[in-house]
Amino acid sequence: MMRCFARVAFLMILCASAADAQQGGGRKQQYVLVPPELGIAAVASQPDCPVQFENVRLLVNVNGRGEHDFRLRNRGKKPIRNVIYAWWSTEATGSTGAWFGKHTDEVVMPGQLVPLEGADKDYEIVPLTEELRDKLKLRGPERAGIVTFIVVKVTFADGTTYDAGQMSEALRAYTVKLAGFEDEDEDSKKPQK
Repeated sequence: MMRCFARVAFLMILCASAADAQQGGGRKQQYVLVPPELGIAAVASQPDCPVQFENVRLLVNVNGRGEHDFRLRNRGKKPIRNVIYAWWSTEATGSTGAWFGKHTDEVVMPGQLVPLEGADKDYEIVPLTEELRDKLKLRGPERAGIVTFIVVKVTFADGTTYDAGQMSEALRAYTVKLAGFEDEDEDSKKPQK
C-alpha cells in the first residue's frame, strides 16, 4: 500500500555510511527532500523533556536510500550523558521503529547539541525533478506516511533520568494500529543496548 514510503521510512535509519563512502569517493552525496504530501516528519510533544529535536527532515538519496536529518539539543538545566530516542513510522513493512542511543562519557551541557554519529555528514539537497520523482517512486497520496520522533530516555550527569518509555510504547502501539498491520513481538519493542 505504501511501499515507496515504507522504503523511505524503513531505510532512513539503516543506511550504511560505508556504502556512501564507497559510492561518493569523496564527493557530496545528493538527496531530495521527501515531499510533504508523501512523508510527514512529526516530533512528539514532550514539554517536560530536557532534549528537543531540531531541524527534522526526511530525505531520499538520489540512488533510492531513505534517511533523516535532525539535531538534538539539551534544553534542560542539567548536563546530560546519554540520550535514547526512537522513531515510529506508519510504513507497511512490519517494522515500525528503530532505537538509537548516544552512549558516551562526554557531557552535554545545557544549550549544547548532542553529538550524533553522521550529524556532520557533508551532503547536498538537490531539487526534486519529475525524473527523480519517477525514479524514486515519490508519487501518489496512497504512498503517504508519517514518521514520529520521540526522546525515550535521558540520563543526566548526576545519574538521574527522564523516562518517556510508556509514552513511546503508547505511540508505537498506536502507530502499529494506524499502519494496519500485526503488532510486533515483545522483544522488538525494547530499546537495544
